[in-house]
Amino acid sequence: MVSSLFADNWAESVIVDCPHVVPSQQPVSEVLDWFNRPASAGAIAPPRCVLVIDDSELRGIVTATDILRSLAAGRSLDGMAIAEVMTTPVICIQRDQLTEPAIALNLLQQHGIHYLVVVDANASVVGVISSDHLNQTLWQRLQQFTSLSPAASSAPAAPAAPALTSQQWQQKELPLLYRITQDISQAPDLNTALVATLRHICEDTGWVYGEVWMPSPEGNSLHCDTANYCAEPQFLAFRQASRNLQFLPNQGLPGRVWTTQQAEWLQDTSQEDVEHFLRVRAAQQCGLKAGFGVPILSHQQSHQQTNQPAHQQTNQQVVAVLDFFSADARQPDPALLTLMNSVAAQLGQMIERKLWEEALIRSEATHRALISALPDLVVRMSGDGIYLDAASNPSFHTYCGDRDLIGKRAHEALPADVADLRIEHIQQALATGTVQVYEQQFLDEGDLRIEEVRIVVCGDNEVLVIARDITERKQTEA
Repeated sequence: MVSSLFADNWAESVIVDCPHVVPSQQPVSEVLDWFNRPASAGAIAPPRCVLVIDDSELRGIVTATDILRSLAAGRSLDGMAIAEVMTTPVICIQRDQLTEPAIALNLLQQHGIHYLVVVDANASVVGVISSDHLNQTLWQRLQQFTSLSPAASSAPAAPAAPALTSQQWQQKELPLLYRITQDISQAPDLNTALVATLRHICEDTGWVYGEVWMPSPEGNSLHCDTANYCAEPQFLAFRQASRNLQFLPNQGLPGRVWTTQQAEWLQDTSQEDVEHFLRVRAAQQCGLKAGFGVPILSHQQSHQQTNQPAHQQTNQQVVAVLDFFSADARQPDPALLTLMNSVAAQLGQMIERKLWEEALIRSEATHRALISALPDLVVRMSGDGIYLDAASNPSFHTYCGDRDLIGKRAHEALPADVADLRIEHIQQALATGTVQVYEQQFLDEGDLRIEEVRIVVCGDNEVLVIARDITERKQTEA
């Protein structure tokens, strides 16, 4: 239906043909004023992006969010070049491939970007399509279409909350993103980061309740995360109704957003069919009306892409679904929708980074627990008997500390006969690819010590050596 609303020259109404262009080595400080320029009243808001072009070649694109991300990371803008903050590669499309609005919409949503660069057949820049302006244009055409429809006069419309203009929402976007970026970067864990994110979004955009849905470890369902925002106590009952639920793909608002990887707006959840919105009774009891779900996508797209017209798929996955609700019924607000999609696009990288940080912490904790539970010395050695890495239980005595082993040769760390035996079995393991198991004996501070040693190939000309003290076992067996 979207295509039928537009004439063949639809693209001319949404392509802004005068984007700001700078070279890659231009200082960031020199373009800040350009980002802060006011838009002319009644005019189409110019794209808040800068194209980076060197020798007629499109090198990258910079938005205010890119600059804010650097500031939030504690980097100084003094002396920083545009090349250090630009996003690359740039998602482009040829002008003659824009046969319908859905193509531009899909590319913007698929790549989680706010600006789509339009080029000609020679890869020269024609202009930029802003998701904000495209959504506004689509919405205006849709309203014109429905006003002419016979059904439009008889269909009851949900009452609309006072809507901000596109420029007013745009003015909110940068401060909101900056606060979220700061809080996420300083948060000690993912839960704290998500709570701060929900609070900022709800307080800035008028939602009274927000929650997070995370994919299960198996990836087959969504569960309600502990992070939430609740403006009034009366909405806590909705939280209780959500906390033990799990949504399958395409089930309920979170499940549909998870499957389609696209935002969804419900004008009045209290009027929805229970099959379409499972928590309708809870929403009715709490007084929640409008609902909105938005996916948070990872940004694992291919880096083999060049600045050529692109329809290629990305490897994006949903890392979370955010749901928001208001106490009033709301008609979809295209400007607010654009703001929420823009914020969600930036959240993907931040949340994914927090997930990796927590996974790393868990991995390190597991590693430490395993090492402490095993009375072994574990070392990685090269084929010629050089220690590359080492870790041991504190109760396991080594000839020198773990760190002191690294870089030494076997004959520098072990008695000569023990070192000869070690080298022999290392070479045997590398030659045959089989696990080598043997016992070694030596005097340790005057006492006989017996160890069982296992050697397994772990890389190109590298082995893992695990030594276990079996002195007590041997003495018991004797």
